Amino acid sequence: ALRSLGFRVFLWNRSPDKAAELAAEMEGVEVVDALDDAEATAAMEAAAGSASNPAFTGVRAVVCTVPASAGLTLPPRLLANAPVVLDASYVPPQTALLTQAAAAGCPCLRGADLLVAQGVRQWQLWMGRKAPEYAMSAQVEARVAALLEKQRAEEEAAAAQS
Repeated sequence: ALRSLGFRVFLWNRSPDKAAELAAEMEGVEVVDALDDAEATAAMEAAAGSASNPAFTGVRAVVCTVPASAGLTLPPRLLANAPVVLDASYVPPQTALLTQAAAAGCPCLRGADLLVAQGVRQWQLWMGRKAPEYAMSAQVEARVAALLEKQRAEEEAAAAQS
């Protein structure tokens, strides 16, 4: 979908073999081996032509599907152009990446925001009328809160046993 909107897509995975495997299944996806400041940016600039290439405007969007428990953050240079940052994690609602991105002035979307947006659009396509967006959002937020509470209770129980 991003490629159809004119984006160049770069893929990074904590497991380089998995990144290569996934990229092989998708046309035009380029693998970045490391996210350290110099290497990642240099790889993206090289793939775009060069840093002096006017077509290269830096990172415009970051889509993260890494579990929140990994505590992933990005080299600040990758957030320099204030890309839109979407973290697909639901729990916790505010991940390390979203905290970092917000502090850098990036527009941010949480996993719950994505879920509601998808649900609203699907409702409208299937039902042919306006979706009850507020009610849908309230239900998702309630479920995320319940999942967060369950996670906290499990962590407390595990800590009490050790």
